[in-house]
Amino acid sequence: MDEPQGTTRALTAAKAVRIGHLVITLPVIIVIGLGALVGFAFGSVAVGAIVGSLIGWVLWAFLVPLWRDWVPGTTAPRAEVQKLAQRTGLVWREGFLLD
Repeated sequence: MDEPQGTTRALTAAKAVRIGHLVITLPVIIVIGLGALVGFAFGSVAVGAIVGSLIGWVLWAFLVPLWRDWVPGTTAPRAEVQKLAQRTGLVWREGFLLD
């Protein structure tokens, strides 16, 4: 069902975090898995998984700020989103050294 032009559907904190997991966590897990697969093909799953994890971390570090910049433009309450994202392992607390 199409919404009338000019109206927006409210975005809950839970949905914003689910979207975050889809656009951040899922690609990172895929990269780690692909790294392990490539490692397996070359004889070392562990090395492949480690390299995949390093690449995944860089990807995570790139995607999290984009997602955080997107959240304030939605109707989701920012503080609630941050708290839920921390509880579900999507992000660390804001300002943390590795975040």
